[in-house]
Amino acid sequence: MSRFSYWVALAIAVLPCLDAQAQLFRRGGTPRSYQPPAIASSTPPSSAGTAPSGASAPKLHWSQALTDQRAYDFGAVPKASKQEHVFSFVNNLNAELKLLSVWTSCGCTKPTIVTNVVQPGETAKILAKFDTLNFEGQRGATVTVRVQRSQPNSESAEIQFTVKGMIRRDVVLSPSEVDFGNVAVGSGALQTAAGATARNVAIGRSALSAAASVQDAVNVGC
Repeated sequence: MSRFSYWVALAIAVLPCLDAQAQLFRRGGTPRSYQPPAIASSTPPSSAGTAPSGASAPKLHWSQALTDQRAYDFGAVPKASKQEHVFSFVNNLNAELKLLSVWTSCGCTKPTIVTNVVQPGETAKILAKFDTLNFEGQRGATVTVRVQRSQPNSESAEIQFTVKGMIRRDVVLSPSEVDFGNVAVGSGALQTAAGATARNVAIGRSALSAAASVQDAVNVGC
């Protein structure tokens, strides 16, 4: 067989197959050489930021795990009255805890470290005094305490507490406190604040007596 006859015979054998493939494709069929794409998984992807099922919550830093009571509201208080609060928490570490220093974001609050060294199981205390004599209106402050643990490695951190309150200028008490001395449990006590005064009163005598508790010894002035 000549070369020309060979190619003619080959074309006659192949062309019907190619024509059949073309007709199948036009009818919507799938040619034999076509490979369908991989089918995507029917499981929806997890939402961004969602922790896998069974994952535990992130562990708090040891300093933040000491206490979750870090805010106090004095509420509405008379000007020149004594207002203070003690922030306390138990040392739940297996190590000695030192309170190194303390500072505040506002002069309306004066913080003091009460317990400098706290052993495991003991209670740490920080006193915050609200200055109602030199400030008035809505006030607030952030009290920051630097603490240090001794084990497993010496490390320091900061704990922040917040205080706030409304210092009312319509009631001014002088003196700002009365000392009752030692009083037995269940017994009453009476103390007269001689010369006590209340000025700039604009809310009435009944409110004044509730705030001062020395109604009989109060002189109301303008």
